[in-house]
Amino acid sequence: DLTTVAGTASQTFSGLDQDNTYSIAETPLAGWDLTSSVCTGTNTPASITPDPGETVTCTFTNEKDAFIIVEKQTLPEGSPVSFDFDLSYGDLDADLSDGQQDNSGDLDPGTSSVVENVPAGWDLTSTVCSDGSAANNISLQAGETVTCVFTNTQRGHLIVQKTTIPGADLTVFNINATGTGTITGGGAATVTDALDKDYEVAAGTYSVAETVPVGWDKTGDTCQNVVVSPGETETCQLTNTKRGTITVVKDANPNDLTDFAFSGTLGAFSLDDDAGVVGEDNVLSNTKTFANQVPGAYTITETEPNEFWNLGSASCVATGTANAYPSQ
Repeated sequence: DLTTVAGTASQTFSGLDQDNTYSIAETPLAGWDLTSSVCTGTNTPASITPDPGETVTCTFTNEKDAFIIVEKQTLPEGSPVSFDFDLSYGDLDADLSDGQQDNSGDLDPGTSSVVENVPAGWDLTSTVCSDGSAANNISLQAGETVTCVFTNTQRGHLIVQKTTIPGADLTVFNINATGTGTITGGGAATVTDALDKDYEVAAGTYSVAETVPVGWDKTGDTCQNVVVSPGETETCQLTNTKRGTITVVKDANPNDLTDFAFSGTLGAFSLDDDAGVVGEDNVLSNTKTFANQVPGAYTITETEPNEFWNLGSASCVATGTANAYPSQ
């Protein structure tokens, strides 16, 4: 038996009979490969016939086994998804899920590569090899075990829901999502009361901006600084309330040239109902429309012009909504 010191060891056999043939064989040692065995002269380890006075040197070269271990890690942990790897050694392929490893078995020193085929919905967020090599250019040395850990992060989803008041409105709203991670397909999108937007996003923090159409107000927003963790689905809501229109109609009985003054939340204005009356001035109308009004309570008060007129009735009728309004 030989025990190497600094990689070498030797043993000398003297007084050999030149008329005999000798052989030397090495017993295989676990974890090592015999890569070369040569003897000087015309001798081989299996057939050594020394001439008179000759010193025959036989050199056995062993190389320690080398390995590459590929390890898969996922965020979130425990994913059952199988990830495919292309290898430049062995059977050229490995399929691993979270926590699994592929051991190459004994490899010759040299340059090897490991490449992952990233599945849809995932990002390769880290690749670290224990010897500092790039995974696609591993410089494997004799006796070395290189472990390469591939970490993949599952993309999440940010679902933007649109709620309109009144409901079931067909208006299309333009939105744009931005954040600290990647948004598949970009952030520009549209939503309606009936159609949500499902963004596929890398883990990160996201906000959604909305272009509010004329005639609408944004009255609710939970889509700012939404944190989406790996593989998680978060839902946020944008609420918009549609502005209304108030039309005031004056009906005098009988039609008359008299001007009627009104006041209240909408300000002061006058109306008349002189259509068809001799002396009709066409200055005032019998209707006044106030568009683009924020939903809420409004008051309209009529001032009787003189003692000859009495307010017979005042009523309000709502259209385009199920809401009912009291008379003022």
